[in-house]
Amino acid sequence: MFTFSPEEVNTMITTEVFMEIISLHRQGLSTRAIAKKLGIHRSTVKRHIEGNTFPQYQKIKRQESIIDPYRQTIDDYLATDDYQATWLLDRLKKMGYPGSYETLRDYVALQDFPWVNIHVKLASIFQGGELCAIPNCTIICWG
Repeated sequence: MFTFSPEEVNTMITTEVFMEIISLHRQGLSTRAIAKKLGIHRSTVKRHIEGNTFPQYQKIKRQESIIDPYRQTIDDYLATDDYQATWLLDRLKKMGYPGSYETLRDYVALQDFPWVNIHVKLASIFQGGELCAIPNCTIICWG
């Protein structure tokens, strides 16, 4: 039985590709020829031929965000008023928040509050049927 290392667990192939690898191998094609034909790495082909069973992938547990301990506080502030991420950052830093402004800004922008301003480096809009780019703008999202 073949054992997968943590690096190999992240290599994902479909059932169809796995079946194609086994089929081509049984037809006598070399590992290199199979890899070239399917557009995958030789070591991937070799690993699946040696294992001879469809790989079982493991779901990787989501790593805790640096925002997680402060999530409720941020949500409470945002629920009461239209606070900007810079103001929130000042308050959270006093509470020991070790993260960056960008992390906080991105979290605030993703919240489902109708009054969040999102500052973007480049926005794309349709104007008169044509795609236009607007650099350095603030988009006000309304629920």
